[in-house]
Parts: sequence; C-alpha cells; structure tokens
Amino acid sequence: MNQSVAGILLAAGSSRRFGRDNKLLSPRHGRPLVMHAARTLAAARRQHYLAETLAVTGYESEKVGALLTPTLERVVVNPDYRSGVASSVRCGLAATAGAGAALFMLADMPEVTGADIAALVCAWQSGAGTLIAPEHEGQRGNPVLVGAEHFAALNALSGDEGARVLFAEHPPFTVPASAGVLFDLDTPPGDAA
Repeated sequence: MNQSVAGILLAAGSSRRFGRDNKLLSPRHGRPLVMHAARTLAAARRQHYLAETLAVTGYESEKVGALLTPTLERVVVNPDYRSGVASSVRCGLAATAGAGAALFMLADMPEVTGADIAALVCAWQSGAGTLIAPEHEGQRGNPVLVGAEHFAALNALSGDEGARVLFAEHPPFTVPASAGVLFDLDTPPGDAA
C-alpha cells in the first residue's frame, strides 16, 4: 500500500459569509489568515507526515497564490471554484502525485495543530481506516484524511459536497484532537482575534 499522504489546502472560496473582504487575506495575529493553515501544512511536510503539499485557489487566486507559493510546494487554480468545494477537491486530487491518501485542510481554520495532522496520518498509516477525521469533545472536525480508494467517490461529488457525504455513508475512524479542529472563521475576526 502506498503510504504517502498529500496535504491539500482548500483556499478557493469567495468568502461570501465574511463580507466584502477576502477573509483569507484578512489579518489574524499579524499575518493573513490563510498563512496559518499553510504554515501548519508546511511544518507537517518538513516533519515527513506529508509527502507533498499544495493549495487550491480560486477567488482572488493571484493574491492568495502569491502568499502561498513560498510556503507550499505547489499552488493550483480552480477555474470553476464558484461551483462549490467539490470542484476544488477534484482539482486538488488531480494535482497530487499518486498519493495513497489525501489530507484536506480548510484555509479558514487557523488553530489546527501539527499534532492534529500527525494523529490523522499516523492513524491511517497504522491501518485504522481509510476515512479518518479528528474529534474534539465528541464533535467531528477538520482536516480530514481520505484514502485513495475513495478518490473516485470524491471526484463524483458536485456543488458544495465534500468528504462529509462519504462520512454519511461510511462513518470515519476518529482520532482525538485539539479544539482547533472545530474552529473556523466565517465572520471578520480583526487582527486581535
């Protein structure tokens, strides 16, 4: 079995619930919001939990991509990002180099830790399951890890459907995680948040 895991940062959304500004470019603790998730993925790559890292951009792709290029190995643009997250998932899978699994991380989740990513990857590599999700105090969160045997099902999704659809049919194995796996930003945080 191919034990490599691709880390895919989903950073294509248009921030409709956030207001006029692109939330991924909004400051949080002195740096753009998108950089928190990107740096966590990059650190997991350096620690050999991830075989590769890439980001899928869409809305304001030039601005977001310019921030991510120095941190992640590749940035790909989803020209169909307006159709929903499923198109970004497909775009990310198409850009991976034959990974055995993909870890999908949402770009608006700045509190996910490297330990959260490590727990997901280690559970998959130890054979715990082919769908793995983090859990904090009984609630499932993100990022999620999906084995290659489910890539065809992911590629068949449309609109705003993501791995949650797979999880409804095949409950994932869950690993304990930090509260960061439940925390995302859909409203303007301000730099002090």
